Amino acid sequence: MLNKAKPQIFFIFLVSVLFFIVVFSYTKVTNAQQSGYDSSEWFMAGANPQRTSHVDSTPTNQTEIPGKLYPEWFIPLEPYIPYGWQLIFANDTIFVSTARGLYAIDINAGELYSQDPNNPDKPWIKWVFPTELPLGQSPTVVKNSQGEYIVYVGGFDKKVYALKADPTNTHRDTTTQQRINDDVVWTFDAQGYWNTTEPTVQHIAAGFNTNPLVIDTKVFLGNRDGYMYALDQSNGTLLWHFKTEGPITFSAAANLDNSIIYFASNDSYGYALNSDTGNLIWQSDSDPSTPEKDKFPGAGFLTWWPVYYHHPTKGDYVIFSGSHNYRSIDPDSPDPDGTGPEKSLFQGGLYTSTERNDLYPGYIDTRVAEFVAGRQTGDWALGTFTYDLSQPVVGSTATPVTEYFEDPTQSEEENDPAGFLRHDHKPWRRAYFVLNASSGTEKIFDFDQDGNNNYAPIVWTGTQSGTRYPPAVGPDNALYQQISYLSAVIPHGGISGWTFGTTFISKTMDNVAAVDEPHAYALGGKMLYYWNCCDREFATVDLTKSVDDTVKREWNHVSYNLDTVIPDYNQGGYGESDLGKNQNFETYGGYDGVYGKHGSNNPAIPYKGKLYTQKGNSIIAFSPTNGSIQHLSEAVTQTVTTSATLVSSVAIKKYLAEEIDKLLQSGHLFPGYQSAGIQDPVLDTIELASYWKHPFDLYITLSRAYDQLPAQQLALVNYIQNEYAEYPPYQSDDIGWITGTPRETFAYKPEFERNRATIHPQIEVYTDIWGTNGKNPQAVYALWKYAKLKNFDNNEASALYNLIVTSTNKNTGNNLMTTLNTAPDASLTDELPFILNAYIAGYVGYINLAHMADPTGANPTIQQDIQARETQLQSLLQTRIQQFSKYSPYRIDSDISNAVRSQNRRRVLNASRNFINMIPELADTFTTSTQVCADGAVITDCVHADVDFYNNITPFWFVSRYDISYNEASVQPVYDYHSLFQAKAQILKEPYENLVKYLDVPAVERGDLFYIDNLVSLLEAPTSNTPPTGDLNGDNNVNIQDIIILINEIFTPSGVQGSDINSDGKVDILDVISLINLIFS
Repeated sequence: MLNKAKPQIFFIFLVSVLFFIVVFSYTKVTNAQQSGYDSSEWFMAGANPQRTSHVDSTPTNQTEIPGKLYPEWFIPLEPYIPYGWQLIFANDTIFVSTARGLYAIDINAGELYSQDPNNPDKPWIKWVFPTELPLGQSPTVVKNSQGEYIVYVGGFDKKVYALKADPTNTHRDTTTQQRINDDVVWTFDAQGYWNTTEPTVQHIAAGFNTNPLVIDTKVFLGNRDGYMYALDQSNGTLLWHFKTEGPITFSAAANLDNSIIYFASNDSYGYALNSDTGNLIWQSDSDPSTPEKDKFPGAGFLTWWPVYYHHPTKGDYVIFSGSHNYRSIDPDSPDPDGTGPEKSLFQGGLYTSTERNDLYPGYIDTRVAEFVAGRQTGDWALGTFTYDLSQPVVGSTATPVTEYFEDPTQSEEENDPAGFLRHDHKPWRRAYFVLNASSGTEKIFDFDQDGNNNYAPIVWTGTQSGTRYPPAVGPDNALYQQISYLSAVIPHGGISGWTFGTTFISKTMDNVAAVDEPHAYALGGKMLYYWNCCDREFATVDLTKSVDDTVKREWNHVSYNLDTVIPDYNQGGYGESDLGKNQNFETYGGYDGVYGKHGSNNPAIPYKGKLYTQKGNSIIAFSPTNGSIQHLSEAVTQTVTTSATLVSSVAIKKYLAEEIDKLLQSGHLFPGYQSAGIQDPVLDTIELASYWKHPFDLYITLSRAYDQLPAQQLALVNYIQNEYAEYPPYQSDDIGWITGTPRETFAYKPEFERNRATIHPQIEVYTDIWGTNGKNPQAVYALWKYAKLKNFDNNEASALYNLIVTSTNKNTGNNLMTTLNTAPDASLTDELPFILNAYIAGYVGYINLAHMADPTGANPTIQQDIQARETQLQSLLQTRIQQFSKYSPYRIDSDISNAVRSQNRRRVLNASRNFINMIPELADTFTTSTQVCADGAVITDCVHADVDFYNNITPFWFVSRYDISYNEASVQPVYDYHSLFQAKAQILKEPYENLVKYLDVPAVERGDLFYIDNLVSLLEAPTSNTPPTGDLNGDNNVNIQDIIILINEIFTPSGVQGSDINSDGKVDILDVISLINLIFS
């Protein structure tokens, strides 16, 4: 026995030594290097590590620029620049993150261009660092210990790059003549780290969607995989990582001595970590009175960052700007008896209308109702005009803002928990959270001394979905943000200062705007610079002067006329305006685009006597000089293809199993709940406002995943069977909201919780897209899949086949056969091709179920029916191909009716509409057919063109809950990342190595059927490389990581393919010895 044990002991010792060597190579490297930055330079998003959005004005960098400003020059960029991404400045350079890499533009670009406009080297473009996948946010630029400016930026390729800002190692591209920056100091590859250092974890990294925080020799970035990563500034070595339970898309901020970093995760918590160790200092708790940690209200934290606020007498706080988590409609809700049309959750539908009804009741149609005004002293300039938010609107008994956010009384919690019977005491609607920097407790006030908690009196401003813009810290210590203080159909207001701890805000600007028009602002010295959304208004305000000061204090530079002032600024990707001066409807990519201007916004940044901004995909310079405007030649896309660090198929299987486990453990789930902003109602009319609300969504997805889950198949079938018993697809078209577990991590609002209990499952849908009172025909396809999964015999299949005809609605007499017999309207399917996709699915399911019911062909009635349906199916397939076009049907002019304007909001589906509801059988037809599509090419070529087209004009299509959308919204519906992924996988048959680049994270905490389907497609995808024997983690190498996986497989088998190295039919120590021989042979 001892002799037999010796090889095993020796082997374990060898593996331990090798593993120690590998891990040691990733240990922390300390360095005396210190991050250097200039307080007058806007060198990172939010200006500085505290994210105060304020820079000093100095003799060498004048950021206080009073007076009228004029456009001096502009340069269009071809690759897309997300509207919420700020320009970054250092070393006389503008750094611009795009969807295809980083661009460095000389701040004197206009002068360089005027010297030689035809210079083929384009010296005004200093350099380009191209990437295949989009970058994730603005870069950060600081000096290293040698005094060199280094640029740090993360991307959706799962990497963080450190580049020299003034590179010496470059080359000139012969096609574009642009200078390429090859001076890469280091690269951190998140997937490479996990594959190499922690291979047994089988972690799938994701994109870096945050702006780097660079302090004290360290670089911090949150990742969509839920981890905060800390890297060594000098070499990119990982120092530590910290795990949260949601994607991190909110960039980190630091305290004054850089010892603590703060950020929020989309698990709805804020965090404070020790910057040296990564140890948790605190996790937020929105309600300390309960034993568990309560989440922030709202729908998470996107785009922006927390602000570290230091007040010389009032202490140190961290401010998190949040979101509201209300939709513009009730979720798919008929009246409780199931016979009536949908009802709106709120009067007016929009959340802004809801707050108006509480704060300005009776003042809907006029802009006259204001809060009590005066000249209260505060942190602002003496004599500043102010509003008192502890008083109701003048001349009314309405709710003061302070009372609006006050905690409800015990009686109110018991008798009116949703606040439908009152205008006040609704703290769940706050989206502005002030936390003590050291403890993480929310700052509580008691403004009226009644013993009930009050919170920061800042009401919602922002578009109809997404996260509100963060506050800026003024040189006067006031907090500046957009605030509502004036009634209207949509309440109005402007950027106001809040003296912390009081009920008073200042009237900072003369102009007012609707609260759903997001403002972005930056402060330079004593000046505040702001842009209204959609390129509408641009102005400067001197914060040291009051509103009625006789000395000029406010200058308007743009007022709904940017396209007149700079006629061609919008040509950098946006094309001609759809609606003239109404930039609500402009999108990158023109009519066919999706990404608009009414959500996240970016300010004008002051730098060395000028202001710079990005609008219309152009970089624009404004200066005090009124001269001719120089239109510089476009900075074009620099195409590059890179090979990603592979995620192993073992990891994909692990993640698929985990997603299925979440389903099994959660039981029945509610539909997916997410606001698409003002698009909610138009998506609802075509059954796309709620996700996975149909019973068949579950059956279709899970039946496809079944073969990839050998260890879970029995539990999976039982789960599906239970769902089928409760929500049979021949009967239920919508699962309703009566019972279930939320898919999202975000808490439902009390108003929705009250209404949810009345939303029963629906027998059929109240929309005409399936005919009058029809049913979605995909239910028939789901019945066939269910029969296959349950291995029905012909009698059982025949009974199910008959239910399609016999299970009717007692009120209308309709059934699934009624829908199949109702030909879809051609004009409707031309606009919304996914309707035809659903009919095709229905026919495929019907024919196959009929074959199961009569497998020998002995029943002539069934066989005749099959032949007739086959003919109809081929006709539908032919129509589908003939109608296929990559171009959007929504090509409107400026003079349109409200009805057409509303329908136009369906442009949010431009990228996904061709592939929603696509089943594998339809995908196979697209792959093999030689028919010609509407765009004049063979259908497979048309699909190629479609995918390439939208990869260019919607480059973030693969990102779930991406924070740019169309029209009045900041969060894109989640159809894109499934639809285009499936087109690439099922129609174009792209290999695993390419598809895996586009795998993001689930859109919801549990039950993301789109993500599950993407994982299945990855496992079914062909591979372009034959992995070597012994490559167990799929990285095309055989090394110590594979030994670790093999050892793990011996003791805890998980079905890792290729583990039987010596092919003796079992996995044991002999395979380990064989693998070691392979490595060293």
